[in-house]
Amino acid sequence: MNYLKTNGYIKAETGNAEKAEKGIVIYFSETLSDEANALQLTLLKSYKGVESKSAEEAKVPEAKSAPIVIMIGS
Repeated sequence: MNYLKTNGYIKAETGNAEKAEKGIVIYFSETLSDEANALQLTLLKSYKGVESKSAEEAKVPEAKSAPIVIMIGS
């Protein structure tokens, strides 16, 4: 995820998943769908399996911890 680091995205904290998962999901607040979709298109240039979803669809509370949350291996 060098792209994210070099472009100023921060990592709030890491968690330990019980099993290894693949993919990247971008969760966004209601007003940021256009920004999340633009980020998705940018990441798809370098990574497969990038999805963009409303934070309301999230099953984990961390997805609602910021206006846009990128979950890796979710």
